[in-house]
Amino acid sequence: MGSESTPAKACARRSGRITQHLNVMLHRRGPEGRWTEIPVETRELSRYGCLVASPVKLELGDEVFLWWLEGMRDVHARVVYRAPDVTAHWVELGVEFLDSDDFWRIQFPPGKPGSASVPAGPKADCPR
Repeated sequence: MGSESTPAKACARRSGRITQHLNVMLHRRGPEGRWTEIPVETRELSRYGCLVASPVKLELGDEVFLWWLEGMRDVHARVVYRAPDVTAHWVELGVEFLDSDDFWRIQFPPGKPGSASVPAGPKADCPR
């Protein structure tokens, strides 16, 4: 079996991105029901989510809580992206906020049409 790639389709981003490195914590419930705290660092912020570097490889669709100590806020989120190139110690994860559109409380540049790409397929759709 060879390696197959899934075609991507372009989507308009809902907000622009800002490169910002912040220490935050991801909280997730493990299979046995216990909460686990994972220290992560943001790479990019957007109004509707962020890209983080994580020492734990989470699955697409996993629901987490992101806690930002400096801002004294938390938000419910879902893993919507996982970088295909995982290093031995870190993986980049994209998380989408489920119940906030102003978590960071900063002004973001407008999104760009066609600047996001997601795998094409029956379940792949552009975020609304």
